[in-house]
Amino acid sequence: MKCSKCGAECNENLAFCLECGNPLQLMADFNLIEKELANSIGEFMDEIEHEEIETFEEEDDMKTIDVPLDEINMELKIVDINRSVSKSQNANIEELILEDDEDEDISPVYIPRNKRKNDKKKKNNKKKFIIIGSVVAAIVLVVLAVVLLFGKDDKKEKPVTKDFAYYYDLADENLKDSKLDNALDNALLALDNAKNDDEILKARLLVKKTYEEQKYTGEYYMENLEELFKLGEDSQENAAILLGNYAEKKDVAGLVSMFGYVTEDVAREILGEAFIEKPEVSIPSGEYKNVISVEINADKDSVIYYAVYRPDETVEYKEYKGNVEIAELGEFKLETYSVNAEGMASYKEVCNYKIVEGEMTGPVITPEAGTYKEPTMITINVPEGGKVYYTYDGTQPTSKSTEYTEPVEMLKGVNTFKAILIDKFGNESEVSSYTYNLKLARNETVTTAKDKIWNYYLDKGLIDAEGKMADGSVISISYYNAYDIDNGEYYVYQVLATSADGTTATGMTYCGVNTFDGKVCVGLIEDGASFVIQESESAE
Repeated sequence: MKCSKCGAECNENLAFCLECGNPLQLMADFNLIEKELANSIGEFMDEIEHEEIETFEEEDDMKTIDVPLDEINMELKIVDINRSVSKSQNANIEELILEDDEDEDISPVYIPRNKRKNDKKKKNNKKKFIIIGSVVAAIVLVVLAVVLLFGKDDKKEKPVTKDFAYYYDLADENLKDSKLDNALDNALLALDNAKNDDEILKARLLVKKTYEEQKYTGEYYMENLEELFKLGEDSQENAAILLGNYAEKKDVAGLVSMFGYVTEDVAREILGEAFIEKPEVSIPSGEYKNVISVEINADKDSVIYYAVYRPDETVEYKEYKGNVEIAELGEFKLETYSVNAEGMASYKEVCNYKIVEGEMTGPVITPEAGTYKEPTMITINVPEGGKVYYTYDGTQPTSKSTEYTEPVEMLKGVNTFKAILIDKFGNESEVSSYTYNLKLARNETVTTAKDKIWNYYLDKGLIDAEGKMADGSVISISYYNAYDIDNGEYYVYQVLATSADGTTATGMTYCGVNTFDGKVCVGLIEDGASFVIQESESAE
């Protein structure tokens, strides 16, 4: 390789021309530069080491002269080594050096020959040092320039990557040091830099922990909990917190969503008196034939919502307006809940139905068969478009039997109620049969019942406190017997009116008092072995 500047032959591994110092390569190979520099310095040191150093013998070469002490002119000068030498001073020094070189004898002090030779060698060596040092310095400066030019980014400290991990660790450290504001800021920055659901979940859990350390349970805290639920962090603790928040805000959708995570017992404890019961469904889960019609009931003034859907269909809630009919074959799910006037939602009632082809199941009758101790009404669920016929004497119902149009009063004693459904397609169902035993309790005694009849006449103004009527007649009340009248048990009394002197009867009637509810019936009419109610009024 030839130097482009001076034309000298140069080794390919050299970075600079050894003759003129011209750079030979754009990108310096610093290992080669170091090697070349080390070789140059090594050669120079070898040259110095092999220089012939002249010695001298002090006795032969040393000459002495006597110089009178008073002729020695000595001058002590203090030199400021930090001050640069002036041009005139430099000229004087050069003259002094030249004079010393030209005439050794005029030197005031004798210098041995060997010493002078050694000084010259030192000067020559000094010049070599200066030359090589200059070259080395030039090489070093160029190397530094190249390093600064091309290696600047390598030596500079790399910037910190402010990603999810950076902010998360910083927030965690802030939290441990109780720097809560900083912890929250960095936790939110970690959330902003999160790249996947796992990182988002970790960040939101840290946000939640920071809010709780701050004793903050406001809107942003709740929003963070809602997001945690979406990520699968659906613990009972989080659900209970959100349930209380939704109840306070009357957030029906929020309440219903949380009911899926919190048990009814926990909800009762959290909501207290605000808790409402879920709706009642007339047809329980099970397998039914052809068609069913479901009646839903809830607390008074509550709005009922329901959804009927197959397992693979979307759930869509509707407001309940009447019986829910399911007339298709297959499996269905019924979900229903209610919302009261205060905006509080109930838990869901869920039923699973399987509708199969075949003879229809008999109509659903309420209540179940059994013994009852108070007046009860019997109701039947009639599907849309269908008709129900019933009997209450134990005979089989047909389409010619009494059609059900309104609730039927349960008969006193043991009786069998039967019903049959004919749907809108003309299909006839099985017969539903329920046996009831109505045993009404006696809540009235003969004495309390008699007092109620007396108070009835007195309150109506028909008698005074002594039992006198407006025409001067006086009434008396006598217990007659207990009778079953219109499906109820009554104590029957004879009310007799006589003249003031008690000699002549002026009027007589029968009154009855229901033994269960104390209702007073006036003007009973005898009907063989029993009575018929002609007029009845409830005593105050």
